[in-house]
Amino acid sequence: MKRKMSAFLLIFLFMGNIFLFSTSHARAGVKLEPAKLVINMPEGYPDSSIHYNIRVTNPFTYDLQATSEVIHPYSLYDNYKRIPDLSWIEIKPKELTIPANSSQEFEMFIDIPDEEKPLHYNESWEIWVLIIPKCFTMVDGNPMGLTFQTRMAAVVLIHTPPWEYKMQAPLTIYFILLPIFVFIALFMVLLLIKKKRNVKDNRAAMFYIKEKKSKSIILE
Repeated sequence: MKRKMSAFLLIFLFMGNIFLFSTSHARAGVKLEPAKLVINMPEGYPDSSIHYNIRVTNPFTYDLQATSEVIHPYSLYDNYKRIPDLSWIEIKPKELTIPANSSQEFEMFIDIPDEEKPLHYNESWEIWVLIIPKCFTMVDGNPMGLTFQTRMAAVVLIHTPPWEYKMQAPLTIYFILLPIFVFIALFMVLLLIKKKRNVKDNRAAMFYIKEKKSKSIILE
């Protein structure tokens, strides 16, 4: 019984060492670019989605399969916080095959809803794009078992537009509306002047008629 238990432990440790070696080997070999991406929006929110590529390089002599996932960070950089909604980040495709000694790219799209943009000026968000490369043992062209699986994360730091830009936006509206207000004000002034002239002319006419009638009834 003791021999069987000892043999089982030896096999378990041996398999564990193989897995750890494979995982560390994958980490040392598979390359992720960029490992850290900083996105700034000093001129305001863009009209369309923000688009970046994340490249995964396979240096091995066998194919890898890689999956992608957007997650909240396990730990945050100072002065950063989680993005309000992970659904604003989309990675395409969710899974791809990276041939031996080649690179493939995941596409990242950042699309903040228009109704959310005014609520998030001057904020700093951190997200992780998790890339999981996997290698399978192939038998007759079919994957039969997982050789190694590791996790790699691209850190994405997003800075929304500053408050100053938010304050400048109404100024643009004022410059547009100011000529309209001036035109309306001038129109009202001219209308008021015209009205006063009409009242004055009417009073003069009434006085002339009254004076003319008073003269016509004077008895000699």
